Order: sequence, then structure tokens, then C-alpha cells
Amino acid sequence: MAVLEKFRPNLYIRDFQQLDLAVLKDKGIKLLLCDIDNTMVPPDQKVISSEARAFCETAKSQKIQVMFVSNNNQKRVEKFVDDSGFLGIWTALKPLSFGFAKAIKKAGVSTRETAVLGDQLLTDIYGAKRSGLLAIKSEPLVQRDLPITRLNRFFERWIQKQLDNKYPHETGVYYD
Repeated sequence: MAVLEKFRPNLYIRDFQQLDLAVLKDKGIKLLLCDIDNTMVPPDQKVISSEARAFCETAKSQKIQVMFVSNNNQKRVEKFVDDSGFLGIWTALKPLSFGFAKAIKKAGVSTRETAVLGDQLLTDIYGAKRSGLLAIKSEPLVQRDLPITRLNRFFERWIQKQLDNKYPHETGVYYD
């Protein structure tokens, strides 16, 4: 696998609300691992939004487990998951496979039954791809980012430009 391919999402979407859960179900996905900050809510929002909650409940009704996997700290993630009623993994160390593997084990599914939804190429997408998971890239919900994420975005812009040149894509189209 070429280096650039490791950063290439299987799907680009505008935001989580655009994700077609029926298509995920048809692909055999039983677990959706969602990043929190700038994927499900803005990074400074402490609790789940009504839109994110509705999305997670819809997934649950379609027999797709939702679990939050974040590089953020325990306090941040616990507050979010306590408010949402869903499970979460904190200090996931993305792009390492540690957090993904922990979530997959907790859910009792396989890697081929798992998808990752996130807004960052360097953590969410690269981590999903190197772990053998379906990788779904959303746009950041807002332009505000945590300090470390601002540094990542600098490198991501260059990587995304290379991806766009080699693999032109359409939003909402799967690349398997």
C-alpha cells in the first residue's frame, strides 16, 4: 500500500448527519467509532448536541453500535458519554490502533464490521486505515480547534492536496 493510500478515506462526507446508516448496515458495519471534537460537536462543547444524539439513536435503532473514541482526556470524554448514554474510550492514542482495538473488543465485533468517523486525516483516518477499518472523513464542524489539532491541520492540508491530485473524490461516494 502506497504511503498516500494510508490517508485516503473510504468515504468523504460534509458532516455526521450526511452519513447514510443504511449503506453502512448493507456493508456489514455493526460498530461505528466516532471521534468527538469537531466531528460530533465543536471542540468547546461539553455535552452532546440534540442532532448528534438523534444520529446516535438512529444508528442504534438500525443495530449499529456507536462508541466514541477520542484522544482527549478522561474528564472530557466521561462528561460527554455520561450525557449521551453511549460508551467512550479516552486517551485513545490515535492513530495507534490501541483505542480502536479496545473499542472493538468491548463491542464484541470484528474489524471488518467496524467503521471510524472522524475529521482528521492524521489521527482518525490514518488510524482507521492502519487498523484495517472502514474510514469515513467528515469536514470539521467549526474552524476552532484544540492547539495540537491546529498543528495537525497544517500537515493535513498538504496531505489532502496530494490526495486530491492523485485520487479526485466526490462527497458521499464510497471508495473501496
